[in-house]
Amino acid sequence: MKLVLMTIFFGSQVWAQDLSSVGHNRKGVKFLEEGQAYSAQNEFLMALEDEPFNANIHLNLGLAFEMNKEPLKAIKEYQQALTYAKDSETRFFANFNSAQVTGDSNVDLALSYYQAALEENPNSLETKHNIELLTQQKQGKGKGEKKD
Repeated sequence: MKLVLMTIFFGSQVWAQDLSSVGHNRKGVKFLEEGQAYSAQNEFLMALEDEPFNANIHLNLGLAFEMNKEPLKAIKEYQQALTYAKDSETRFFANFNSAQVTGDSNVDLALSYYQAALEENPNSLETKHNIELLTQQKQGKGKGEKKD
């Protein structure tokens, strides 16, 4: 099954963040962009020491876990991001990324995450496309191929 992967690196939103956490988050984003997921993970963990309720850092840590092939930890971080999210965009990405991670193992759960993502962004073509593909897979019509 082919799925469109949507990721976003939240590295530029500063608001009233602790400067140390901002620095660690930016370093983590840079490491993610360079494909160094373990180094990114360490930076995001340090950022969370200063700002444990920052949804964007939890999203980024989830991406690092996902890149490190640790789906259960990634989902946990995406759900933490959802808990602390203060805006629709963050809730959208937390749900979308949760669906991406769960799609291979639990189609029904992935579909529920995609539905929640659509509630935040009803115009997301990627989400609609992935729902269609997962629905076909559930009905036995999918090819089982996934595109990152």
